[in-house]
Amino acid sequence: MADPRFIIVATPRTGSTLLGDLLNSHNDIFCDNELYNPHQICRYGFNEDDINGLKYRNYQPIRFWNEFFFSEFAEKQKAIGFNFMIGHNYKILEQILKKKELKIIFLTRDNKLAQYSSHKMALSTQCWSIEKEQDINPNINAMFDFRQFEHWFHETMTFEYLFGKMLELLKLDYIYIEYKQLLQHDAHRAICNYLDVKFMPLKASLRKQNKNQIIDRFQNQNDVREYLKLIGNEHWGMAEL
Repeated sequence: MADPRFIIVATPRTGSTLLGDLLNSHNDIFCDNELYNPHQICRYGFNEDDINGLKYRNYQPIRFWNEFFFSEFAEKQKAIGFNFMIGHNYKILEQILKKKELKIIFLTRDNKLAQYSSHKMALSTQCWSIEKEQDINPNINAMFDFRQFEHWFHETMTFEYLFGKMLELLKLDYIYIEYKQLLQHDAHRAICNYLDVKFMPLKASLRKQNKNQIIDRFQNQNDVREYLKLIGNEHWGMAEL
């Protein structure tokens, strides 16, 4: 069996798909996508719209886990893992927290306004990743809603806070990566070392979907500026990468 096995743990729109794409550019790493997405089994490179397969996974989540990590395919990999969103199948969260040998990549995004806007636009377009520049729609903008953002922000922060505390209390083996580090060679080196594979610069095939200047993603920009000034986070409206 591949050693190590790893899980990318994140909340939506923190760059987990991009990180998986980067990892798959390494000859010795295979990272599948959201295997426990409640709507479908999201595999790297394609999606399985199979209701029977979905029911099987939902009712046999641990067996599905074992079939992934103990498969003949897994045996051929030096490092193998997948993306897991906090809020997906809780039985898999239990697995992650009790498997001491499992390596955990905890991915977060400090700029929560960027994460929120990316989430809103992905929901409206149902487009979650882009490989070709011509598929980017520069005219897609989000509407900022103060109450909606506050609810989303505190819920997301609570998920990340509690998961981080569990990692510390259980003394699990994990590495922390922030969104802005994803294209940095130092972070690539740290991840390769953590997964015990030879270092090589990781390459992405995915393209950034949204405007890099975060304030430009919104229709009601004055409302966003007023809110950011109120909470003292004006830098959230600036370029992220």
